[in-house]
Amino acid sequence: MGIALAPNDQTLYVANTGQYGVLSVNVATKQETTIPVGAYPQDVAISPSGATVYATLTGGDTGPGGSDQVAVIATATNTVTTKITVGSAPRQIVLSADGSRAYVSTGQGIYVIDTATNQVVDVVNTPSDVQGLALSPDGSTLYATAPDEGQVLVVSTRNLHVGRPLKAGDEPWSVGVTPDGTKLYVADINSNSVAVIDPQNGHTLTTVTVGSLPTAIGITPDGSQVWVGNTLTGSLSVISTASDTLVATIPGGAGTSALDSAPTDIVFGPAS
Repeated sequence: MGIALAPNDQTLYVANTGQYGVLSVNVATKQETTIPVGAYPQDVAISPSGATVYATLTGGDTGPGGSDQVAVIATATNTVTTKITVGSAPRQIVLSADGSRAYVSTGQGIYVIDTATNQVVDVVNTPSDVQGLALSPDGSTLYATAPDEGQVLVVSTRNLHVGRPLKAGDEPWSVGVTPDGTKLYVADINSNSVAVIDPQNGHTLTTVTVGSLPTAIGITPDGSQVWVGNTLTGSLSVISTASDTLVATIPGGAGTSALDSAPTDIVFGPAS
């Protein structure tokens, strides 16, 4: 499911969901090491130093009754050093730029972890389940998708106040923010489209039709493109942020030459 690239660009960490592990993959050699973590890891995030990987464990149920754990992995030994209890069925996890805070979306709100102590220090109550997370470039705002509400929640990271939500499309799943912070791109899985939202005034600027069941959003480091993973179609849609139009589609699905499965997360390496 989730994927993260180490700061040195040499190792990928992949949530190998059905196998109860996180894969540590050497980018150059493609050699894989499995790190057992627990039931159904869904997302991974890595600290700015590269010393620690965090993996959310949803368990066998994505709602109440699922797992409530985040596994903490030491990359030096590829072992789990501890597990942090959060809300039921944790989904995505993002870290602040300095790595001091981890934000975890769950079926019971957004849990805030102090990474120095590996303790939950606060919980943001939300109207319903939350799924996708993204931080503004300056780290002052956390955006969280609420699929059941058709909204993107806006949370101040300073006081964890939930402001006026942004209206999104039909079951918003993932969200990405451009490097300049001027646009949000929200994958709406039930309308097979991506909503482009101005976070300053909450207006939807346009919607872009993509493939079936878009669940993953990745924005290139230079902010020029948004890549969308379409889970049912198995393809990738590429959107130009200058025109907010679809400029390319990389085909996918079983037996195709480009992709052989459903893309669920996207990460960009160095341009070289």
